[in-house]
Formats: sequence, structure tokens, C-alpha cells
Amino acid sequence: MKKNIKTIIIIIALLVLEAYFTLQLPEYTSKIVDIGIANGDIAYIYSAGTTMIMLTILATITGIIVSLFSCKVASEYSYNLRILVFSKVLKFSNHEHNNI
Repeated sequence: MKKNIKTIIIIIALLVLEAYFTLQLPEYTSKIVDIGIANGDIAYIYSAGTTMIMLTILATITGIIVSLFSCKVASEYSYNLRILVFSKVLKFSNHEHNNI
């Protein structure tokens, strides 16, 4: 895991960014209701709606990138773990193999 520490830090940073994008959506929804609908400002409603769509796209892209990096780290970890287990099993004696 030590060689993947940079990737893990990137994953955590991207998860925080994804959460930020997602948590901004309710704020824009309340602004649409409080400012756009209350004042009848259609241009503001479209502007806030466009921003919400962009935030959703950014959150989705960030989530996909996080998934790719997470899968890469997990597959490398499982690969290394299998190698360690296999090399350990090869060192067993015949008696130990018979008792498994």
C-alpha cells in the first residue's frame, strides 16, 4: 500500500470534491425558490439551473475518476496479496499440505 499512497491521497481529495459538488445542489435549489420564483426572474432560474447541471456533471465525472483509481489500487493490492500468499504456501512442507 505504501507505493499507492499518492493515489490514495488523490482519491480522498476527489471524494471531498465530489461531496462538495453534490452538497452545493440544495443551496442552488433554495436560491431558485427564494430568488428566482419569488421575484419571477426566469433568467436567474435558468442560470441557477445551468449551474446545477454543471455541478451534477462535475460530480459524476469526479465519481467516475474516483472509481477508476479505487479499482486500480484495489486490484494492485489483491494482486500483491495473492503473490504473498502463494509464495507462503510454496514454503509449506508436505506434512502441512496434507493437513490443509
